Amino acid sequence: MKDLLTYKSNIAKSANNFGGPSLYFHQKALEYQQSEFLSDRHIEYVYATLVAWGMHRMGLTGAKMPNYDEFKESIVAHKDKLEELRGKRIEYITRNEIDSIIESLSIICFSIKGSTSNSHLVSGSKTLAHILPNLVCP
Repeated sequence: MKDLLTYKSNIAKSANNFGGPSLYFHQKALEYQQSEFLSDRHIEYVYATLVAWGMHRMGLTGAKMPNYDEFKESIVAHKDKLEELRGKRIEYITRNEIDSIIESLSIICFSIKGSTSNSHLVSGSKTLAHILPNLVCP
């Protein structure tokens, strides 16, 4: 029982540390993923989440994101494939599907313009985690 109480306490502390805009935009992005998949609002909340998660720093140095239109276009370019993957859940992927899914996710992840740098894995995976949360972890 003590372990459960410790775990619960640690979760509450984490929520306090990562609350505010980070949690708000994250929850909104997931909400719109369910109700308005790849709508302007959904993509806007994904964009806002990445900013709140530190993917864009003001000033001359630090992580930078592209403008919203470039970000959105890079996602919408894969709309058909994302729609196809939307119903997939990581825990139900079969051996027959895995290679195809990994290939599709890799192509999409590395073509999403979530960063102005060449570091596509972090920004792409965080973006996909809000588009396909049952398939990709942030």
